[in-house]
Amino acid sequence: MNIVGPEVHKCFTYGVVKNEQGEVLNKSRFENSEENFDSFLHGFKPEETKIVMESTSV
Repeated sequence: MNIVGPEVHKCFTYGVVKNEQGEVLNKSRFENSEENFDSFLHGFKPEETKIVMESTSV
């Protein structure tokens, strides 16, 4: 199982993907857009990946 931890800001996101052992598989800062989120998550199977988000007011 992969865990995605995005830190979403108004104009950009810091994203990290880790596996169950805590190893970083992907880490990036990108501008908020559907295309950039898709690019960041490319290659990670939805059935093997969970996204965890903090509460936000954005």
